[in-house]
Amino acid sequence: MWKNRLKQIAKRLLGRPDLKTSSEDYGRAQGALKIFVDEHKKYLLQNNHLPPRADGKPYHSAIAKMEPDYNFFASDVFARNPEHKPVFEYDNFHSGTPLKYKPFPGAMREVRKALRRKNLYWYPRSAGGFYSQQKVVDYLVREGFEPNPMDLEGGEVYGGLGVNNIVFSYSTTHAYSLIMDAVAKPGDVILMTAPNYGLFAIMTELDDYRTELLDLKEEDDWQVNPTALAKRIDELNAKLAQEASGGGYVPRVAAFLNLNPHNPTGKVVNHKNLDILRGIGEVCKERNIFVIDDLVYRDLTYDLDDLAVPLASLPEYFNNTISLFGLSKAYELASFRAAVIVAPAAVAEVLAREIHDSVDSMSVLQVTAVTGAFNGTNRRYREHRRYMRAIIREYKFRYNLMYALVYGVSKIKDRGLRRKIVHTVKRYIKSSTDRQIVLSGCRGLKIRKGTEPESGFFAVFDFTELKGKTTPEGVTIRTERELLEHFFVNGGVTYLMGGNICWPYLDEMVGRISFAVSRKAICKNMLMMNKAIRSLK
Repeated sequence: MWKNRLKQIAKRLLGRPDLKTSSEDYGRAQGALKIFVDEHKKYLLQNNHLPPRADGKPYHSAIAKMEPDYNFFASDVFARNPEHKPVFEYDNFHSGTPLKYKPFPGAMREVRKALRRKNLYWYPRSAGGFYSQQKVVDYLVREGFEPNPMDLEGGEVYGGLGVNNIVFSYSTTHAYSLIMDAVAKPGDVILMTAPNYGLFAIMTELDDYRTELLDLKEEDDWQVNPTALAKRIDELNAKLAQEASGGGYVPRVAAFLNLNPHNPTGKVVNHKNLDILRGIGEVCKERNIFVIDDLVYRDLTYDLDDLAVPLASLPEYFNNTISLFGLSKAYELASFRAAVIVAPAAVAEVLAREIHDSVDSMSVLQVTAVTGAFNGTNRRYREHRRYMRAIIREYKFRYNLMYALVYGVSKIKDRGLRRKIVHTVKRYIKSSTDRQIVLSGCRGLKIRKGTEPESGFFAVFDFTELKGKTTPEGVTIRTERELLEHFFVNGGVTYLMGGNICWPYLDEMVGRISFAVSRKAICKNMLMMNKAIRSLK
């Protein structure tokens, strides 16, 4: 106890070192720098707005619709209200950071071992070391991937699983960029769901590809409908062919981004609804389209006995599937920026060459961290179960805490859970009046029907009932931007609006809300949001 107290005193006394920044004036640049500034003026002078596509062309429809909301969220709301201070980034509802928890022990153990190696003066291979790749193969086999070659229908061959199918990367974001460059040409479409992970939707356009959307529907339980997927692909390919009627290369749908578990809905495709996954695989295989299977939230599937199923674990779809696994969301190692790609050998070879041409090779620390989390040892599986159970238990509590503060604590039927929620609110909200406000729930606020999470740490708030209400400043809420500004001005709270995640129901006002923020932050933010809603008329 006294050691922690000494640390706190030392932090207060020493403080943080001053940050020194340059005061360059772009307007006075000369020579090579002036040429550079002129060529990048739109990006440099936009104050964190969405930069232009590399080819200078306008965004296609999905991102064109997103751009105003992206710009508003990224900078406009702050610029318009400089006197208001935002909630700390890692405590705010827009955060994509997982909960504060110790890193996965196996990953840290492997990193410590790596630092003691006697061959750190060696340059590693571009795709990572053979023995590291084999550890991932061992993990995949335990997770249901077929290790042995086999003949498939139609004369196709599945080559089995080996080290030449494994490529390490700096995060799943880095992996996604590498994959797009490998499987698509400029103008090709990467099809993804709406809603989606907005960063990947934006990246697709910035890299000169084209983002197109497949709307998820409430009646499909927010899951991909394979029939609708097939229809959408066929429509897009016909449209692309028509647009390219003047000759030259005809763009096509090159890949479908499959988020499993899904961000932000938290929906999971596992053995309970495997027909959906097979449907996705069949539709894309028939149309010669790659599936980019993003599994970064897989270990946060609340049912630890039935995790999200990787499409590539079904041999008939391995040859057109590229799978992503990473440490950021479930293993509490987002700052490590470490992931692994599983792909057909030909694709893996091209990805490894891309890594070689850009950064030469993967850092041994990233590679060993990944293999500490994804290996086939019994020790890893024992640690994994204990670790994920604790994290998921906390996520479930934080979701229930948030649920109670949306609908009122009386809606929590379990008396033990209800007492724990009241105790948590009392701990962080000292005013009895404020406690009464927050525990009574938020009128006009809901959690979007059907999006109760089965994984991850996001909730979708439905603000639609607040449309048409008026703020104390006399602003009638008609858009998501106006509502977000109201919450920011009245408490510094921000979140990703429906427009930031390509929400498909355009008449609704929704937000992606993180419940990975601390219990204290959930209580404080919900109090601010509640008061802001109460101030509307």
